[in-house]
Amino acid sequence: MPEVRTLRFAELSPGDLACWDAWQRADSTLDSPCFRPEFLAVADQVMGPVEVAVIHEQGEPLAFLPYQRSCFGVARPVVSGMNDFHGLIAPCGTQIDLQQLLRGSGLVAAEFQCVPASQHNLVQDHWQKHESHYLDLADGFAAYCKARKSVGSETVEKTLRKGRRFEREQNARFELRAPSELPLKLLLEWKNKQHAELGVVTPLQSPATQRLLEGFLRTKTERFEAFLSVLWGDDLPAGIAYILRSGPTAHCWFLGYDEQFARSSPGLLLLLKIAEALAAEGVTRLHLGKGNERFKTSLASGQVLVAEGMAGETSLALSCLEAWRLTKQWVKRSPLAIGVRMLRPLRKWWTYGEGYRPPRAADSIE
Repeated sequence: MPEVRTLRFAELSPGDLACWDAWQRADSTLDSPCFRPEFLAVADQVMGPVEVAVIHEQGEPLAFLPYQRSCFGVARPVVSGMNDFHGLIAPCGTQIDLQQLLRGSGLVAAEFQCVPASQHNLVQDHWQKHESHYLDLADGFAAYCKARKSVGSETVEKTLRKGRRFEREQNARFELRAPSELPLKLLLEWKNKQHAELGVVTPLQSPATQRLLEGFLRTKTERFEAFLSVLWGDDLPAGIAYILRSGPTAHCWFLGYDEQFARSSPGLLLLLKIAEALAAEGVTRLHLGKGNERFKTSLASGQVLVAEGMAGETSLALSCLEAWRLTKQWVKRSPLAIGVRMLRPLRKWWTYGEGYRPPRAADSIE
């Protein structure tokens, strides 16, 4: 009978990691760089302990579930609030007992935000499902552009036309992999200004997140890399994107642009430049993540379903946690959201976890 043991990520054996690597490569639903061991290793070193529930039988691993444990005994996604893909790492078709996994790990429940909906071991019937968008580059960038035009989307054609004018007028140039220090700082400034204007709290406002992103940029292996792509105009960064890549799959994690170039659509243009360059390197899919932002829906040529919810044994604790999660979602969409901005410190504590401390002026990236 399968058993469960819980390890710190750093305690996984070379054999465990070899299984992880093989399973991730073999299953297209695990193609995101967020499923790579390298992603978890950096998070474990920078953000605090990453635990892994290992289901094994007769000493052989059957499945892994990485998570970070909250003070309430809830398994939360690693890098919660930023991780666009997470869930079970296992051979396709593996069946597990989720309740046994939680009990064996000493957990009350597990919270998921972006689990592939195909992971029936985890996804519950009452969970919400969302479309996560991507650009299909399997047949190359030209074929992608032609496919978007054939379905009546004019976004790609219009953006490329703006791009040609931008190149003439602004002496534009593009770097797929730019030196990281200045672009990363500027990208975070842009994103945090945007979120502050919207009254939104995100992990990008945490100093620890900057260290995490720097850690990914320093990590280069055969199957994982992170880099910054920059679109320049008149020797100024017009748009910057943070990209994760795992083999033939890439993920545009964050993207920002300088508002003085807004009429040239630098964000859209940068994404298309990235797609063209990565397609030439053999990338077949560029993920944009879940959400119905216009740039995602207009550029995407494919979608995968991801699910969010909370799983665990029926109990008062689980009911309270699920009620809290749903209440947060309701408040975000209601007129009360304005008043809730006054609770910003509490919201930051929830977003960043119990280790959150208000940043000093010296280390603030807001």
